[in-house]
Amino acid sequence: MTISASQTDSAVLTFPVQRNVQILLDQAMYEVMSARFAGTPHQDFGKCAAYAIVGAQVLHLLTGARCEAVCGGQIMDCGNEQYLVISPKRAEIRNARHLSDLSNYHCWIEVTPPGIHLHATLIIDFTVRYDADSAKFLGQSYAPAERLNFLWEHERYFNKQIPQAVQHHPHLRNKESGWLWREARCEKLLNRYAQQNRAQFAQMCADTLQIFADKVESLMQETVAA
Repeated sequence: MTISASQTDSAVLTFPVQRNVQILLDQAMYEVMSARFAGTPHQDFGKCAAYAIVGAQVLHLLTGARCEAVCGGQIMDCGNEQYLVISPKRAEIRNARHLSDLSNYHCWIEVTPPGIHLHATLIIDFTVRYDADSAKFLGQSYAPAERLNFLWEHERYFNKQIPQAVQHHPHLRNKESGWLWREARCEKLLNRYAQQNRAQFAQMCADTLQIFADKVESLMQETVAA
């Protein structure tokens, strides 16, 4: 773990963030989301917007970097050459007044590290652990080569060729590559949702930071003891 205030006066983490620290952040996010949405319909499943909004706030406070919650569509690899396109319909995008008016969309975090890393946008998605649930909900089998809880990758990781099986999809016609794409109208709805629930997300951010700090402290104590 790198502790430094060299990026901004308040930065705690520097880039690249070590994998064990990424895992602690993911665990903290998951614990807060699970607790917040316990007892609600679908519980913490389908909460990519909340994950992105809170995650972007947490990452900004920890790193000082520009962190943005974004919204659009994605291609999901379900294994065995099966894919899902998760993206709102054009009519929904045109007519939606609230984020909840969209039947399918995906949110994630885009981070622009400072300094020499300026050109290397990071894509962070704390909701990959729900991919199996999403596939089941949409009636698709799910048997990927690897099951992950989250993704923390450079933008180029998602610049993959469009699978032939989904090239006919309206959002993917005339595209050769790109498994994530942003929709400006969806992001306006996401920003409105964030503003309307500002206090709730601020509390969730504070809770995440506290849990993360506790986990880091425990890890450091274990390292010293070893």
